[in-house]
Amino acid sequence: MPELRLALAEDVAAVDVIIPGAQTRRTDATPLVAHGRVTMIENTVDPTTGMATIRATMPNDDELLWPGMLVNVQATVRIEEVVVVPSLAVQVSQRGPYVFVVRDNVATLAPVKVARLIGPETVMESGLADGDVVVIDGHLQLTNGARVNIRAPKAGP
Repeated sequence: MPELRLALAEDVAAVDVIIPGAQTRRTDATPLVAHGRVTMIENTVDPTTGMATIRATMPNDDELLWPGMLVNVQATVRIEEVVVVPSLAVQVSQRGPYVFVVRDNVATLAPVKVARLIGPETVMESGLADGDVVVIDGHLQLTNGARVNIRAPKAGP
């Protein structure tokens, strides 16, 4: 909440409303998204759910939104330069989280510190550098220093 209040004060609290099931006419099945801004945060929190009401202003020029419509909402409260990896790359051992970094076709175990999760991605606080190649599949077959072959991702549905 403090970060959201700061973003609201700085007028950078953007809201993206994703309309499930509705897609653009493009072939990549991109969902329709409406954009707006956070305009108000209720000053009370529901004690049973721990949630606060946040209101946003949506221009709705394309008439994508209708009363009673169920949507998914993503709010942007800050923009920062960070290292982000797929959450599949992060493994946990007794010593904490780690990833396998591939350099010169050799997998090296690298301890990392996780800042937060955002959907299917993990924001790293430390332990990785921009451009590091990480393993996202086949962890059980790896050991520190194992030789690997990088494969192209399989085409998805």
